[in-house]
Parts: sequence; structure tokens; C-alpha cells
Amino acid sequence: MGSPYYRDMDEPISPAGGHHRSRSATRAPTHSLEYPREQLRTRYQSLDRGLVDPHDREFIPIREPRDRSRDRSLERGLYLEEELYGRPPRQDFPPHAVAMPERGYLGDLQVQNGELQRELGNLKKELELTNQKLGSSMHSIKTFWSPELKKERALRKEESAKYSLINDQLKLLNSENQKQAMLVRQLEEELRLRMRAPNIEMQQQMEALYAENEHLQREISILRDTIKELELRIETQKQTLQARDESIKKLLEMLQSKGMGKEEERQMFQQMQALAQKQLDDFRLEITRRDQEIMAMAAKMKTLEEQHQDYQRHIAVLKESLCAKEEHYNMLQSDVEELRNRLEEKNRMIEKKTQGTMHTVQEKNRLHTELAELKEHMDIKDRKINVLQRKIDNLEDLLKEKDNQVDMARARLSAMQAHHCSSEGALTSLEEAIGDKEKQMQQLRDQRDRAEAEKKEERELHERELAEFKMKLHSLDSEVEKLTTRLHRALAEKDRLEAKLESSQSELGKSKAELDKAATDVGRSGADWEHAKQRISRLELENERLRNELERSQTTFGRSTLTTSQELDRAQERADKTTNELRRTQAELRVTQTDAERSRAEAAALQEKLEKSQGEVYRLKAKLENAQGEQESLKQEMERGQAGIQRIVSERDKAYGELEKIREELERTQATLGKSQLTQEKLQNSLDKAQNEIDHLQEKLDKSGGET
Repeated sequence: MGSPYYRDMDEPISPAGGHHRSRSATRAPTHSLEYPREQLRTRYQSLDRGLVDPHDREFIPIREPRDRSRDRSLERGLYLEEELYGRPPRQDFPPHAVAMPERGYLGDLQVQNGELQRELGNLKKELELTNQKLGSSMHSIKTFWSPELKKERALRKEESAKYSLINDQLKLLNSENQKQAMLVRQLEEELRLRMRAPNIEMQQQMEALYAENEHLQREISILRDTIKELELRIETQKQTLQARDESIKKLLEMLQSKGMGKEEERQMFQQMQALAQKQLDDFRLEITRRDQEIMAMAAKMKTLEEQHQDYQRHIAVLKESLCAKEEHYNMLQSDVEELRNRLEEKNRMIEKKTQGTMHTVQEKNRLHTELAELKEHMDIKDRKINVLQRKIDNLEDLLKEKDNQVDMARARLSAMQAHHCSSEGALTSLEEAIGDKEKQMQQLRDQRDRAEAEKKEERELHERELAEFKMKLHSLDSEVEKLTTRLHRALAEKDRLEAKLESSQSELGKSKAELDKAATDVGRSGADWEHAKQRISRLELENERLRNELERSQTTFGRSTLTTSQELDRAQERADKTTNELRRTQAELRVTQTDAERSRAEAAALQEKLEKSQGEVYRLKAKLENAQGEQESLKQEMERGQAGIQRIVSERDKAYGELEKIREELERTQATLGKSQLTQEKLQNSLDKAQNEIDHLQEKLDKSGGET
């Protein structure tokens, strides 16, 4: 037969005999179809993990060098995954840790993942061996199966790309598992640190984190289950491909060993082969479409996981910022409370000082009224003294007249004695006149005694009033000193407060200077009061001395009327001096009153300054209100942050919803894959039937050949 498909087994097949040229065609002809049937059978028995010919181990699969490098990268990734997941779980956690079930579950998952990765590596190694053997068989039938070789290469490239994607997904999952393990370790360390002093908010946060960790663990387990299912599907596809390759090899062996003599049978076989190839192409297209959908779902899952990680990082940053803002808010709250307490203390002190100043003003007004009353009493007493002085003058005039009459009577008596008492009637009349004069003098003396007694009583009353006034002045001086000390303390407190506030230091200095000036004025007025008191005491002593001299003059009145008159003149002069001194003291009292009014005006100025200080206190209150406004703004910011967190949580819920949708789509794709597997099994059954028919035809051919 002239067809290149039906050559004798002894003739070598030229590399250029077919229309397809593979890269493995340039190798040595040791891989051609010159081996006997037994050797081919042993070679194909190696697919069932039997003995392999040493020459067969040298076969290179028909694939690109990029695919080989990708397989090596897959092997390296599997080795790394075995290194990562092959380790036993950590056992150095303390027994009192809270998250022990989660860690045990995570360790079991890691161990299972490591075992699955090792099994996957073994399966991939076996797949490499089968690919090598399939490559050798395909190289041997390159002239017979050249269009399908391209499809096989494309399929194997797609499978290698799919393996690389799965490997990338596994690496991503491994990195995610490592991150989750690191996060679990950090959370366990935080739990160890905070188990000593637990906080309700931290416990709630930890419970939320544990719930989230469990959710992520469930997602990881679901993803691992999906990976296992994908690996199982890949394994079933490999097995179907191996079975198909074995059937093709058997067909080739039968064709090469026996050959087909009839053109009709060859055409029927080609039609059956084309039908099977068409069904196989459709099935492969469906598989590629499903693989693309799975890859798209995996990319979506990856983006969603990255978004979830970003959300978690953003939530952590927001939590840290919220903690910092809460600390700052607590510090501001403590500062505001401290300032409020200080302001309340200052307000209480200012109220006390204002009450003290009002009390002093009331006492000062009362003292002024008492001074006015005392001045009125002094005026009344002066008028009474003037009346008594006029009475004394009248009495002295009467005494002088009586003395003149006595002198005249004595002269008459002497004349009468000179004339030797001419008559007794005149003597009796003179004696009666002298008795009358003596009665009149006795009456005058009684009047003088009564006037002196009244004057003495008035002086004693005046002295008692002066003593009471002195006691009141002394008590007022002590109160003024106390008030000055309080004012000095208040000024010191004001200076300290205004030094802290850095706004009214100069005004307080001026007020302090003015208060010092007022204190000096008050001291001067006190000195004037002391001087007036001394003068009054001197006047009282002078009055006492004059009274004593009057008493002495009255005792010596009967001796000599001339001396008494002179003494009375001197007493009159001294009384005039005392009245002048009293007028001078009254003028000084008026001066002291003006000084007191000036001190009152200064006290009013101090009151205004106190009101200014109250204005400063109100300004501080305004600052406090501003601080409270800032506090409210911080609360609003915190509420906005909480709203942002809620929005992030809602977005996370949306992402979880999308994940659920993706899972549903994966389940639907799994269902469609199950359907495709059923169709594949049906195709496999049809291929088995075709194989049986081919065997039956082969037996017929053998029988016909035996008969010929």
C-alpha cells in the first residue's frame, strides 16, 4: 500500500514523512516504531505503574521549554508548600489561652493541607512520567496523528497554565494562611497581655475577631475543598486521557502489527476516529470554558480577599485612631474638669472677698453715721459748755458785786466801829443785811455746785462715749488690718491666676500699687486718728487739771477774792484755749472724713477692678465653653468614624454576599462539570464499544489472514 500510514514495521519512518514537524523529531531514531511488540507492551504496561524500560525514561514530552520551566516552578512551589504545610502545628501556647480550639483546628487544617500538597506533588510527578511516555508514543506516530498533536500540545499548555494558576492560588492561600497565623499569634499575645486586666470593650472586640477568624477559617476550608475537588477533576481528566492514549496506542499497535487491507474498513475507522475526535474537541472546549470561568472566579475571590484585607487594615487603623482620640478626649476632659474646679474655687474666693468688701463698706458707713452722731453730740456739748460759761461769768459778776457790797459794808462797819457803834439798830440791820448777803452767797455757791456737778456728769458721759468710740475705732482698725491682709492675699491669688492666663498682669500690678497706696492712706488716716486721740486725751487732762484748780480756788475763795478772780481769769483763758483746741480737732476730724471719703472712692475703684477680674473669669468660662465645643466636635468626629466603620462593615457584608454568589456560581459550575463528566463517561462507553468493534474486526481480519 502506498499510504504512509500502512508501512511495514521493518521500514523506518522518515521524519519528513508527515505534514507536521515536531521538535522531538530531530532526536535519534531510537524512539521509532522499530521495537517489537513485546517491548511496546511492556512500555504500555508502565502506565499502570509497572516496570519501565530504561530507554523510555529518556523520552522528553512533546511540549514547549516554557512548559518545562513552568513545571519546574510548580515543583518548586510544591516543595515550598510542603515546607510550609508539612510542619507540625505550634504547641508552645500556654494552657490558659482562650483560642485553643481555633488553633487546633487551624493546625489540623494545615496538616491536611500539607498531606494534600504532598499527594499532589506525587501525582504531578506521576503525571510527568505519563506525559513523557505519551510524548514518546506521540513521537512514534507523528505521521499518523499530526493534527491531533497540535491539539494535545494546546491542551497540555492549557493544563500547564491551569496548573500554574492553581499553584499561584495555592501560594496566595499559603500567604493568607501565614498572615492569618501571624494575626492569630498577635491576638494571642494581646490576649496574654490583657487577660490580667480584662476590659469589656476589648473582650467584645476579641469575640468579634474570633468570630471573624472562624469565618475566615470556614472560608479557607471551603476553598481547600474546592481545590481538592478541582484536583480530583484534574485527576479524572488525566485518567481519561491516559485511557484514551492507551486505546489509541493499542489501535496503533494493532494497525502497525496487522495492517488494514481493506479501504472500507480504513474509511470506517477514520470516520469513527473523526467522530470521536469531534466529541473530544467539544468536550475539551467545554473544559477550557469551565476552566476560564474557574479562573475568573478565582481572580474575583482574590480581589475580594484583597479588599477584605484592606478593609481589615482600615478597620485596624480606625480602631487605633479611635483609641488615640479617646485618650485625647479623656485628657481634655480631665483638663476641663481641673479648670472648672479652679474656676469654681476662684469664684468662691471672689464671692467671699466681695462679701468681705461689702461688709467693710457697711461697717464704714455705720462708722460714718456714728461719727456724725458724735459730732452732733460734741456740738450740743459745746453749746452747753458755752451756756455754763456764761452762767459762770454772770455768777462771777454777781460775786464781784457782792464783794463790793461786802467791802462797802465792812467800810461801814469800820466807820461804825470808829464811831463806837452809835446805835444797835443799825448793827442789827447790818447783821441782817450781812445774813442776807451770806444767804445769797450760799445760794450762789449751791448753784455753782449744781452747775459743776452737771458739768462733771456731762464730762463723764462724754468720756464714756469717747472710750466707746476708741474701742470701736480699735476694732475697726483690726478689721481693716484683716481686710488688708485678705486683700493682699487676694491680690497674690489674682497675680498668680493672671500670670497663668497671661492677659491682665499689668492691670493687676496697677491695682496692687493703688491698693498699696490706699493702705498707706489708711495708715495715714489711722495715724491722724491716733494724733486726734492723743489731743483729746491731752484736752481731757487739761480739763481735769482745770477742774482741780477750780476746786482749789473754791476752797481758797474765802481767803482772798482777788486771787480767785485772777485764777478765774487764767481758767477762762485756758478754757478758751481748750475750745480752740477742740475746734482744731474738729477741723482735723473733717480732714480725716475727707480722707475716709477718698479711701471710699479708692475702694470703689478696687471694686471696679474686681469686676474686671470677674470679666477675666468670664473669659476663662468662655474658653471652657470653647473647650467643650471642641469636645463636641471630637464627639462628632468619633461618630463620623463610627459611621465610617458601619459603612465598611456594610461593604464587608456586601463582599460576603458577593462571595456567596460566587460560591453558588461555583456550585453551578460543579454541577455542569458533573454533567460534562457524565457525558464524558458516555463518550468513553461509546469509545469502548468502538474498541470492541475494532477488536472484533481485528479478529475477523486475523481469521481471514489465517485462511488466506
